[in-house]
Amino acid sequence: KVPEGVMADHLAAISASANSEELQKAYSQAYEACKGDQGWQTKVIAAKKARVEKAKKESLKSWKKKSLSS
Repeated sequence: KVPEGVMADHLAAISASANSEELQKAYSQAYEACKGDQGWQTKVIAAKKARVEKAKKESLKSWKKKSLSS
């Protein structure tokens, strides 16, 4: 069984990733730590997807600010 505390740390690292390289590294490490546990794999995939969506929204918000201030 995969320790919940370990996986919580991996999920936090995915969420806190500052760029795509950090996200990919955190995702890879988290997925490997799942050790084939499909429940955790699903959570890791969802965390990555959520982080990518957040980045898209942040990028759009930044772009809108730049457009409005020009």
